[in-house]
Amino acid sequence: MNREKFPRGKRSVEEKRGELRGEDLAGVWLAGADLKGADLQDANLKGADLKNAYLRNAILEGADLRNAVMKGVDLSESYLKNAKLEGADLKEANLRNAILEGADLRNAILEGADLIDVDLKGAKLEGAELKDAKLVNADLRGADLKGADLTGANLSHANMQDTNLFRINLKGADLFRTNLKGVDLTGVDISNAFLDKWADN
Repeated sequence: MNREKFPRGKRSVEEKRGELRGEDLAGVWLAGADLKGADLQDANLKGADLKNAYLRNAILEGADLRNAVMKGVDLSESYLKNAKLEGADLKEANLRNAILEGADLRNAILEGADLIDVDLKGAKLEGAELKDAKLVNADLRGADLKGADLTGANLSHANMQDTNLFRINLKGADLFRTNLKGVDLTGVDISNAFLDKWADN
């Protein structure tokens, strides 16, 4: 982080929330920061500590958040199209209504995360930890979930058309009215899953 531009660390970053596009904030400590509506497009936040930060309505398109610590972060209604979140810790994060189309979430931790009404079209979620995540009405069309763990996840009314579910774990998941059209369930663990109705259109 540029100390001249942000002399007071987190406080300076908060004050400049609308001018952070493309900034190098790698590894910076921003736990609990108020960055509502911040413009962080293409910013480098690799390895940053954003625990419990408030980023509602933030713009993070193309941002690098690889290996960032984001437990409990509020990213509801934020724009994260094509963001790099590989290995990020988003346990119990609030991503409700967020746009994550094309985002890279490989091996990310999303256990217990709120992903209701989220847009994950074409997202890379290979090896992601989504245990007990809430994905109600989520759009996962064309996403790659190979090897992901969705044990106990709520996927009711989610659109998973043409999603790659190779070797994923759906044990105990809620799949009520989930759209699985074009999905190959070979080798998928759906033991104890709620399968009241499978929607295909």
